[in-house]
Amino acid sequence: MPSQIAPWDAGPTALRRSAARAAQQLETERAYAAARGAVDSAQSALDVAQRALAAAEAEQSTGLALADAHEAAAAVASAKADASQRLLSGLIRQMAQQRTGGASIDTLANRAGQSLLSALGGLDRMQSLTGNVSGIRDRAVADAAAARSLLDQEAAARQKAALVPIDERRSDVDSAQASLDDATAALAASESLALGAPASVAGSDDAVAWLTRLDTGQLSTQGWALPAAGRITDVFGPRPVRPAPGAGAFHYATDIGAACDSAVRAATSGVVAAVGTVGGYGNWILIDHGSGVQTGYAHLATGELLVAVGDSVGAGQVIAGVGRTGVATGCHLHFEVRVGGTRVDPQRFMAARGVALGSIG
Repeated sequence: MPSQIAPWDAGPTALRRSAARAAQQLETERAYAAARGAVDSAQSALDVAQRALAAAEAEQSTGLALADAHEAAAAVASAKADASQRLLSGLIRQMAQQRTGGASIDTLANRAGQSLLSALGGLDRMQSLTGNVSGIRDRAVADAAAARSLLDQEAAARQKAALVPIDERRSDVDSAQASLDDATAALAASESLALGAPASVAGSDDAVAWLTRLDTGQLSTQGWALPAAGRITDVFGPRPVRPAPGAGAFHYATDIGAACDSAVRAATSGVVAAVGTVGGYGNWILIDHGSGVQTGYAHLATGELLVAVGDSVGAGQVIAGVGRTGVATGCHLHFEVRVGGTRVDPQRFMAARGVALGSIG
C-alpha cells in the first residue's frame, strides 16, 4: 500500500520554505544595502578626487598668474633700465664734449675769443654732468638688476606651475568616476532584485517601473505642491549620455529647469532632515514627510537655503532658491522622492498625488 503523507508533515516543509525565502530576502536586502554603501563610498571618493583636481588647477592657475605678473613687471623694469642706460650714454657724450680741447682753466682761457668766466662756466657744467652720471649709473644698474630678478621669479613660478600634477589628478577623477559608474550599475541591479524584478531587466528602462511598486499611496490625502516651476530637462532612469563629468549613469530624480534664484518649494508638509552641501548634489535639502516618504532638493543656490534641520514646513513653502551648485550644467532643481529609503520616479509619484512636474523639453 503506498504510503501517504500526513497533513501535519506539510507544516515543517512550509516553514522551511518560508525560512529559506526569508533568508534569501535578507541576503538580497543586505546586498542592496552593500550596493548603496558602495555607491556612497564611490561618490565620496569621486568628490575627493574632484576637489583635489580643483585644488591642483587652482594652484596651477595661481602660479601662472604670478608668472604673468612677474613677466609684466620685468618688462617695465627692463624698459626703465634701457631708458636709464640711454640717458647715461647721452650724459657721457656731453662730458666728452665738455672735456674736448683741454683739461685746465688756463687752457680753456687761452682759446680764441673765450673768456675766463666762460671757461669756468664750462667746468661747472662738467662737474654737474659728472654728478648726474653717477646717480643715473646707479639707477641703471638697479633697474637692470630688478629686471633680472623679476625674470628669475617668472621662470621659477612657471616651473612650479608645470610641476603641479594636473594629469595625475585628472586620472584619479576618471578612475573614481569609473568606479562610481560600476557601483551605480550594481545598485540599479540590486534595486531591481530587491523589488522583485528579474535580473535580466536590471539597469534597463523596465527596472524603473519596478521601483514604483514601493508607492502604495502614502500621504495622498494631504496637500502636495509643485517644487519648482519650469520644464523637465531630465527624467528618472538610466542615462545613456551624461550631461556633465561626474554625473551618474542612472538618474535618481527629475530635473526641472528654472531661472536662477527662483523659488524652490516643499512638495508637502514635513520636517527638514538635512541641509548642507553633499558632493555632486551641491547645496541640498532633505525633508521627511513621515510614512517612509522623503523629498530631496539639490543644486540649490548658495546663500539661499532658507530652512534648518528640525524646521517644520508646509506644502508649497519656499525653502530655497534654484541654483547650479555641485555637478550641474545650468540652473535647475534636482528633485528626488524616496520611499522607504529607495529613490522612486518623482513624476509618477507626484502625478499620483495630482501634481504634474512640468513638460519635457
